[in-house]
Amino acid sequence: LEPLRDVAYPLYFRVSLDHYDAAVHDQGRGAGMFVQALAGMRELYAMGFHLSVASQMLADMPPDKVAQRYA
Repeated sequence: LEPLRDVAYPLYFRVSLDHYDAAVHDQGRGAGMFVQALAGMRELYAMGFHLSVASQMLADMPPDKVAQRYA
């Protein structure tokens, strides 16, 4: 990814997390995937890439509360 840091049209990454709780996220993605996703996000951020997180809607929680938990 190093050569892509200073291109004319910068890359933006969007990472999908299935849940803000690691255990719930890992139920669908596999053990340790939440921690691995966060590590990857930290690396991208440290390299200067633009990054956003795609979250899931949760039926039992209002959207503003979901956003607070992901934050």
